Amino acid sequence: MQDAPEAGPVSPEDGPPPRRRVAMLARLVGIQLTAAMIVLGIPPLTPALRDEFGLSRAGAGLLMTAAFLGVVAASWPAGRVVNAVGVRRSMLWACVGLGASLAMTGLASSYILVLLALFVVGVFYSPVTPATNAGVVAWAQVGFRTRAMAIKQMGVTAGAAVSAALIPLLITRFGWRSAAAIVGAIVIVVGVFSAFWFQRPPAARSVKRGGPLENRPLVIVLGIAALLLLFVQHCVSTHYILALQDEGVALVVAGAALSLLQASATGARYGWAWLADRFLGGNAALALLVLSASSAIVLAVMTVFDGARSPALAAVFLGATTQAGNGLIQLVLSDAGGAAPASSTGLGMSLGFSGTVIGPPLFGLLADTWTYRSSWIALSAVALAAGGLTWWATRRLHQ
Repeated sequence: MQDAPEAGPVSPEDGPPPRRRVAMLARLVGIQLTAAMIVLGIPPLTPALRDEFGLSRAGAGLLMTAAFLGVVAASWPAGRVVNAVGVRRSMLWACVGLGASLAMTGLASSYILVLLALFVVGVFYSPVTPATNAGVVAWAQVGFRTRAMAIKQMGVTAGAAVSAALIPLLITRFGWRSAAAIVGAIVIVVGVFSAFWFQRPPAARSVKRGGPLENRPLVIVLGIAALLLLFVQHCVSTHYILALQDEGVALVVAGAALSLLQASATGARYGWAWLADRFLGGNAALALLVLSASSAIVLAVMTVFDGARSPALAAVFLGATTQAGNGLIQLVLSDAGGAAPASSTGLGMSLGFSGTVIGPPLFGLLADTWTYRSSWIALSAVALAAGGLTWWATRRLHQ
């Protein structure tokens, strides 16, 4: 049961039946959810790692950086691998590698070994986005593509929400090392099950390989926009729980707030895509511009609002804005590559994931040097830049 690497979008007239499309999209969501449980399970592990190894805020931020440094290093080659061997095989190996490498993190005896293990986690995460994006492009019906990509990306925040709720409880009961092993085992079982039953559309089974990457310069520009977007997202998701703890909020309560932030983002990703399809003619770039402006406003409000007084309210608004743009930027990147959505995603996200590498430690360094308030206002400006650059590049693409 082999699958071709990539295929074009499915038309409503001659595509597979709706139930088949829904089943395949559900499997892609399952892959994205389980992969996110690993990579976005790092923030709820961070307080325990900070206590064990005596880390500063900047040092704690480097934990997420180590993982996404692996993603950055491997994303462009991973996109080409997906293009060559197919979606299903790529996802199978990614799930096994992700679960095993997180479990190995629990064996690390020093901070350096933890960073190395998390780098390996990032390497195995790198095929997930190109593979699942190519799967969505192949199966999504014309007129539903923005929402289909958003639904797939909802798996990211859903997985993060599961980890944010589950990992602190596991740490409290078993310790962080056992928690890492348990989550790794869950991901291997659920992820492999989802990937094994994925198939490509019948119309694509004669396709041997994806077409050449198109619009490379604009894909690079969009990759920089993705960098800024993910810079904001991962600064918030990494440091929000630490900021709450610094204000005296208990770990379990802070973890619950982080879980609520991700749950809010999960619903908002579909909501923004629905708005794009319903009111903006499927214009994902314009929707992202509006979303980025909303993120900037919420982040600016964080400079005068004490999140520790109402962590749930802050989590809802931060999740609905700063964490909600992934489906939009992924669709823009996939479309920019023409006949090679996995390759354009791989190239764009090799730049985009750099935001997760440099963002959390810079945010933490600014907070160590000044205050969290300074960091929030800086993120507000970055959010505006992400939306503006995406809008400009997309207009150039269609000229």
